[in-house]
Amino acid sequence: MAESAGAGADVVGTTAPPPPPVPPNAEAAEWLGDLVEAARYGDCSEAEIKESLGVLREMGCSLDCADAQGRHAVHVAAANGHEGVLRQLLAAGASPDVRNVRSSTALHWAALNDHVGCAAALLEAGAAVTTINAFDRSPLDEALARLGEGYDPGHPSPMVALLKQASLGQHNAMGDAEVGTDVDDADVTVVRMGQQMAGDGDTLEDDLVAQ
Repeated sequence: MAESAGAGADVVGTTAPPPPPVPPNAEAAEWLGDLVEAARYGDCSEAEIKESLGVLREMGCSLDCADAQGRHAVHVAAANGHEGVLRQLLAAGASPDVRNVRSSTALHWAALNDHVGCAAALLEAGAAVTTINAFDRSPLDEALARLGEGYDPGHPSPMVALLKQASLGQHNAMGDAEVGTDVDDADVTVVRMGQQMAGDGDTLEDDLVAQ
C-alpha cells in the first residue's frame, strides 16, 4: 500500500529518513526534553512554551531535534491533540515534515489519533500528505486504518475528507490535470485498503511509543 486515495501520487519518504539534528549541548538537550514533555501533555502556558522556544533558539538548537527518547515536539503535540502548542512550534520554525526513525511525520500521528485541528495546522504549514512511513502507509492510510470497515466513501470522516482534499490540492499544485478523476475513482480501492489495514498487525501504534 504505497499510495493512498490520491492515485498516482508522488510518494515522499519511502526511504529511511536522515538522522535528526542533535542538540548542541547537554543544557539544550534538557530544555528540548522539557519542551517535548510540554508538547506531550499540553500543560504549559503559551508564555512558557514561548520561553522554551526562545532559549532553544539562542542556543542554536533546532526544533527538529529529537529528545533522548527519539521524540519530536511536533509529533507528540499532534499525537495528543494539542493544536495550540503545535501551532506555536510551527510558527517558531519547526518543520511539519520532520520524520522519526520509523519515517512517520506529525501528520501520520494526527491522522491516526483523529486530531483534525492538528492535521489542518500541519497542512497549513505545508506538510506533505503523501509521505510514506516504514509501515508503507501515508497519513490517509492511517486515518482509514483507524476507521476500518466503518469507512463510507459517501460520508467520509472529517479527517479522511481533509486529507483527500489536501492530496487533491497538492496534486493540482504539481500540475496533475487528471488527479480529480483519480481521487474519485479510488474510493472503492480506499474502502478495501481500510478493511485490509484494520486487520494488519503492524501499525503506527508500534512506532515510537511514549506519546
